[in-house]
Amino acid sequence: MELERRGLTEPVEYREEDGKARLTGYAAVFESRSVVLPGGFREVLRRGAFDETLANPETDVVALFNHDSNMILGRQSSGTLRLSTDERGLRYDVDLPDTQLGRDIKALTARGDLKSSSFAFTVRGEDESYERTDEGPMRYIKRAQLFDVSIVLNPAYPETTAAVRQRAAEFAEPVEHEAEPVPARVSPLARAAHVARWLRREF
Repeated sequence: MELERRGLTEPVEYREEDGKARLTGYAAVFESRSVVLPGGFREVLRRGAFDETLANPETDVVALFNHDSNMILGRQSSGTLRLSTDERGLRYDVDLPDTQLGRDIKALTARGDLKSSSFAFTVRGEDESYERTDEGPMRYIKRAQLFDVSIVLNPAYPETTAAVRQRAAEFAEPVEHEAEPVPARVSPLARAAHVARWLRREF
């Protein structure tokens, strides 16, 4: 399984409670078609896609800036990152640290310079399905393993794996007949030798 990332332009909300700076927002939404991803397919996250991750006590999702593990904002195991799901999607609530990064994120979010979210995940083969639709191939994700939620400068919709693109491409157009055989290519050297033999032959 390869790590994939998706992003949303859903607004990130900055607030202060009890003297603590916090960010809240949706990292993913359910039952909503994504933009067209590389490979020409769209994607839908089913409701409950993250239930297994959130119920697993060994899961320790982190909140990052731009998916950079050196820029951590919060963590489940420390209680500084809280994740939940509702009818709309996967919601996060992170307490910003009193670090240079935390203060920068606070200022940039409050000004509206940072306003998008993203999440990193993997999917097992048995937890995804594909179908052809009038809008092109669709990928449906029933269950996903969540690794991080991130505040991002630009949503990361285009980041997907080659394997996913290949599977989606298989559903893009039905195969109706065998392709015509491609003629063998003759190298220039072999062609030159053939011409030389032809020129030497007797008429």
